[in-house]
Amino acid sequence: MGCFHSSCKAPAPAPDCVRVIHITGQSQDLKAPVTAGQLTGSPPKHALYTSAHLASFGSSWFRPDDLLEPGRIYFLLPHAVLRSESSAVDLATLTTRLLAAANKGESCAPPVAAKPCRPRIRSTWKLELDAIEE
Repeated sequence: MGCFHSSCKAPAPAPDCVRVIHITGQSQDLKAPVTAGQLTGSPPKHALYTSAHLASFGSSWFRPDDLLEPGRIYFLLPHAVLRSESSAVDLATLTTRLLAAANKGESCAPPVAAKPCRPRIRSTWKLELDAIEE
C-alpha cells in the first residue's frame, strides 16, 4: 500500500471552468458546459481521464457525450499511453509530471471548440484526488 500527496501553486480553475492538461503538459481552462467529445475529436484520437482514472486499472475513459464537471482537472491523453505496459507507478509518475509541466505554464494549448475562461487571480490550491476502491 502507498500514499500519494500532491500540491502545486497554480491557480485553481474557475468554478465554471474545466481544466484540461495535455500529454505535453499544456494546460487549458474551458468554460462549461464542455463535453468529452469536444476535446477528443471525432473519431476520438485521445481519451479524457481524471487522476482517479489514472490511478486505478480497468477504469474506462469518458464517453464523447459525457459532460465534464466544472472546477475539475482532466488529462487528455492518446489511447496508446494507457494501452502500453504501464504500471500504476508509471501512471502516477506521468500524472505528477503532467501537473508539474502544466504549472510551469511554458506553452499554450491549441484552440478547442469550447470557450476559454478568463484568467483568475492566482491563489494556491491542493489537488483533490478521488478515493480509489480496492
